[in-house]
Amino acid sequence: MLLLPFCEEGGIQDVSGLDNRLLDRFTSRLLGRRGPRGPLSKHSVHAYARAVNHFLAWARREGESVEGRAQLPRLPRPVIDVLSRDEIQRLEDMARSERDKLIVRTLADTGLRVGELVKLRLTDLVSRGRQHYLRVRGKGSKERLVPIPRLYERLRR
Repeated sequence: MLLLPFCEEGGIQDVSGLDNRLLDRFTSRLLGRRGPRGPLSKHSVHAYARAVNHFLAWARREGESVEGRAQLPRLPRPVIDVLSRDEIQRLEDMARSERDKLIVRTLADTGLRVGELVKLRLTDLVSRGRQHYLRVRGKGSKERLVPIPRLYERLRR
């Protein structure tokens, strides 16, 4: 909805006319554009530019000669506040049973999601030589091996 009027203004009649320079101008214009509630955020412009890139990739697959690719604006990365070692140790010390202590320690040391943790079974403990892992089924049923060098013996017990 935004790309078509931009192309009409620039006299672009064919996707082959969408080169990098023109697409840079398009994203720059979006970054300066005002929406009903003020300027478009970098997140909104990023979403528009990604949609344009998907369209261009489709055009390439259909046999069009398209060289351009929209530049995606850098999005700010949020700083994630994590627990200190002392805070984790205090949580573990407050747990009443060894099972609960292991839950706290496993979550803290591996970064597993709670949903991944509750799906773990004894057969998910993997030992390859001196390396020890947890086989984790994550989002989309994707499996990965998560290293657990210090937790292996406690989990095995």
